[in-house]
Amino acid sequence: MSQALLAHVILPITLAIMMLGMGLSLRWRDFTHLIRKPQAVLVGVALQLIGLPLLAWSVISIWQLPPMLAAGLVILAAAPGGATSNIISYLSKGDVALSVSLTAIVSLCVPFSIPVLVNLQFAWLGLDTAQFYLPLLPTIMQLLLVTVVPILLGMSLNHYFHKTCQRLLPYFQQLILVVFILLVIALAWVNWARLPAVFSQVSAASLSLCVLAMLLGAVVAKVLSLSAAAQRTYAIELGIQNAGTAMMVAVSLLGKPELAIVPLFYGIAMNIPAFTLVFFMRRQTAHA
Repeated sequence: MSQALLAHVILPITLAIMMLGMGLSLRWRDFTHLIRKPQAVLVGVALQLIGLPLLAWSVISIWQLPPMLAAGLVILAAAPGGATSNIISYLSKGDVALSVSLTAIVSLCVPFSIPVLVNLQFAWLGLDTAQFYLPLLPTIMQLLLVTVVPILLGMSLNHYFHKTCQRLLPYFQQLILVVFILLVIALAWVNWARLPAVFSQVSAASLSLCVLAMLLGAVVAKVLSLSAAAQRTYAIELGIQNAGTAMMVAVSLLGKPELAIVPLFYGIAMNIPAFTLVFFMRRQTAHA
């Protein structure tokens, strides 16, 4: 498989399919959580857009990541929450409505936030701005096309053909999972020569960011006196990232497939603490 085909065709299409699936699971009334509990939503969005990138810098410092790996982590931290966060919130007895609101709102924000945040942090890393720079308007337009447009299309289809969409959604979600796994395999194949040299460092950084993000979410929610369910949701929303968006930014928009290594690993590693939480809550419920 050629790198150009992966970067400019397969990755954007895959991300668009994933976002369409998210949209098919949403309804306009899901956003009423913003009206009923604005503090919980606004703080959650701020944690995702500002808190997580700052946390990524602590991980970069702890593990003394070289600039290329640090850049990959920066892109990952600027991405929205993953679509699976809603499912994991449900499985872990979290606040599903809050999870849906946070995932959707942040996903609608990132086309505008990613180019600004990523360019700023690349400058902090001392990277050559001629090679590591996301042009503002083209980046916004491309991210809108493969994230926001499919979400809105999915929501519209769910509104007008709700019963059909709900019947087909489980099959579509299975398709998304298979497509994402194939994408991970393709990216691993393209970056195979680079993987052995960075495996341990990337794995450690990915797991560290995920665990610290989940802890940050839970602690902030507790300080705000939110429910135990909301605390779990905050933890999951910060820990589960949309690795597909980060990989597209690295490969398709920047043309730097080596920067996709961190999101690639994170997309796999984040499931370990997430499903540990699910297992713990399920076991706790069974013994209640």
